[in-house]
Amino acid sequence: MRRALKWIAVLVALAAAAAAAWWFTRPVPPSLPVVRVQRSTYTDTVPGTATGVVEPARRIQVQAQLSARITDVKVHRGDVVKAGDPLVVLDPSDIDDQVRTLQAALPVLETRVQQAEARAGQVGRDAERAERLAADGSLAPAQLDSATSGRRLAALDAEVARAALRQARVQLDVMRAALRHAMVRAPFDGIVLDVDAVVGQMASALSLGSGGSGSSRSMGGMAGASAALLAGAGGGSGGLVDLADESTMAVDVDVDERDFGRVQIGQEATLSVDALGKKAFTGTVEEVFPFISRALDQNRTARVRVRLPDGARAEVRPGMSVQVDVVVARRDNVLVVPTTAILTRSGGKAVWRVIDGRIHETPVKVSASTWESAVIESGLDEGDVVLMPRSGSALKDGMKIRIEEVAKP
Repeated sequence: MRRALKWIAVLVALAAAAAAAWWFTRPVPPSLPVVRVQRSTYTDTVPGTATGVVEPARRIQVQAQLSARITDVKVHRGDVVKAGDPLVVLDPSDIDDQVRTLQAALPVLETRVQQAEARAGQVGRDAERAERLAADGSLAPAQLDSATSGRRLAALDAEVARAALRQARVQLDVMRAALRHAMVRAPFDGIVLDVDAVVGQMASALSLGSGGSGSSRSMGGMAGASAALLAGAGGGSGGLVDLADESTMAVDVDVDERDFGRVQIGQEATLSVDALGKKAFTGTVEEVFPFISRALDQNRTARVRVRLPDGARAEVRPGMSVQVDVVVARRDNVLVVPTTAILTRSGGKAVWRVIDGRIHETPVKVSASTWESAVIESGLDEGDVVLMPRSGSALKDGMKIRIEEVAKP
């Protein structure tokens, strides 16, 4: 009896050792991530190829319209002004002198006109008398010629006097208008971005050039205005005050030429502002430029202008950099899975569906996809769990796995 119990103990020990050996050498199912199929909003976006820059509706370098010394600067950076508000005061003394000179000259010129017209009248009457005498044969032809020539010269002299008077009056009007320009005023409601006027310096009346004044949008491109923003507002522009109309603001951004036909006016765009910690705003495509740029040899792009929402004006400032993604398609309440879960097979698309800890290759119909997500038209139901395959994983239908994590689609 004792011998039999010994053998039983040995067998039990051997069985335990075999079980332990099997347990420690058994194949362990791989631990793989999965995702649960959910209904969500699918969006397809076109990203900008580079960061855009916020630009106001209008931005100009306000210039002087006369050359004079600056006597006062009424504004500072950040000031909000209304159309007509004074910005810079110029010394009008030189123009005042010219106005007084012209005002003093007018009576003299008016008197000269009166004298010239009186003489022309008298010479004209003398010429008429000479014509009557010549008709009667009482006046020699040479005397008639002299009288008629004198009438013509007197009439010309009177016209010259009247022209001089008109010219002086026009010059006086011009000088009076120039006096009004001694006060440089805001041409529209806006905010002062920079001031390049210093009391005592000379302001020059410059012609309006591409870098000086005018609407940043109407002059072709916010690209020029963007360069001004990045380079710094006041330097070398010839302007006294850098003024911006922030009633509306927009971003110009380039997209790949392959997406040119997908972007349309009125589409939404997500605007991520770097300076605000990537805070996002929803803008609207305002314009799609009708050409493809060849500025880069290796890349062709199309330019798109996206208008910022009115509510962004409180936080977004001109010159801030913005990442732009134009939403070209949106579908609500659809089944969505990550695109990396989709398998490409000769017969179409499929996924590894997880049932009771085992994977099963399941055909699916994909109706739309981006790099991030795919819309499942058929083949899966909400709540199904699908595998997120890893590179190099050897997977077989019916294979058992351990679920590593359930990620959101």
